[in-house]
Parts: sequence; C-alpha cells; structure tokens
Amino acid sequence: MTGVELNETELNDAVASEVMGWHKYTDGILRTWWIGAEGQHHTLVELWNPCQDWAHTGKVLDKMNERGWHLTFTWYYPAPIARAHFTKGDIYGVGEDKSPGVAICRAALEAVERIKKG
Repeated sequence: MTGVELNETELNDAVASEVMGWHKYTDGILRTWWIGAEGQHHTLVELWNPCQDWAHTGKVLDKMNERGWHLTFTWYYPAPIARAHFTKGDIYGVGEDKSPGVAICRAALEAVERIKKG
C-alpha cells in the first residue's frame, strides 16, 4: 500500500510504523503511545502528525537521513504542488501533494516499502 492511497491519519500511522519503526502500546491508564524497539515512548498516537507538524516531519527526515536516504524537494508555485524524492542508490520513493509534509511522508513510505520489496 502506497501513501497515495491513504488519508492523512492512515499515512501518519504508516509512517510511524514503517518508516520510524515504532509500534503502538497502550499503558495502564489507556493512553496509546508510539514506542520504539527499545521500549522508549515517543509520542501519543493522537498527537503524532508528520503530515502537518514540522517538528514531526523533521523526525521523519532525520530517520531517513540516518538510513542513508537523500532528499530532493521541489515546490511548484503558484500551483502549489510539493514534490519530495528520496533516493538511495537506484532505489527511490516519490511523494507529491499540496502539503509539503504529506509529500515528504508519502515519499518516505514509498522508499521504505521499495527497500522491503527488494
């Protein structure tokens, strides 16, 4: 499933699990968190929004950079259309949307999915 087929909430969740490597955990007072492999709490599920929150988008960009991905970003005006393109060797992921955060999330998700497919 590519990011193009997902609404923003689904895209945020897919980026958390597939790109960031997090999984959901519900604590004793019924709050659901995104947590990492080492068990560290990252953020409440309902607050994670890399499609619209630039601090969260930055975490996605940091994760992709850590994994060796290179980003090319283009903003077409006055359309407005944002295009994000992650590359790593001959593997790539492309995302396009009127929202830069959504374009970045779509590209990151597609790139990670292509790696998994081999």
